[in-house]
Amino acid sequence: HIAFTWNREGMPRRSLWVAGSDGSDLRELSSDTSASVNGFSWLPDGKTIVSLRGDELWSTTVGNGQDMVLATVGDGASDLSVSPDGSQAAFLKGGDLWLVDLEEQTVAAATQLGIAGLSSLSSGRYSRPEREIGPGIWGGPTYAWSPDGRHIAVHYVDRRRMRKVPFPNY
Repeated sequence: HIAFTWNREGMPRRSLWVAGSDGSDLRELSSDTSASVNGFSWLPDGKTIVSLRGDELWSTTVGNGQDMVLATVGDGASDLSVSPDGSQAAFLKGGDLWLVDLEEQTVAAATQLGIAGLSSLSSGRYSRPEREIGPGIWGGPTYAWSPDGRHIAVHYVDRRRMRKVPFPNY
């Protein structure tokens, strides 16, 4: 199967969809229609997808479409990935890395370094936390699991000492 997010009507709220490798058996998997899917990752078994929807982490079995909430993760979660052994999921929120034990369904912050951005504007390329685990200004990696799943390498970004420059607003 191939999994992707899509909205049949072209609207911003996206659902989780799968199709067979030849394009057959197209179907929507996410039963919760109120929240958009904001990232997903396959479990190593190839039968289950974990996805971020609104403020929750969901588990969806592809074969029978069983869809259930695993944990509440809070607003703003992004960049979801699953450990190589499938026992944990990781995501970013508030500039920090968070871990979810998929068996125990517990959520815990792995770091405590995020500092909110200076701007009150919530859009634009430079609207980022002052300090975070995340991409640089122009993108890039955020974090990666080691092959054995015992370690996570992070991209630490600290913007607090950046030179301030004026931007005219005409």
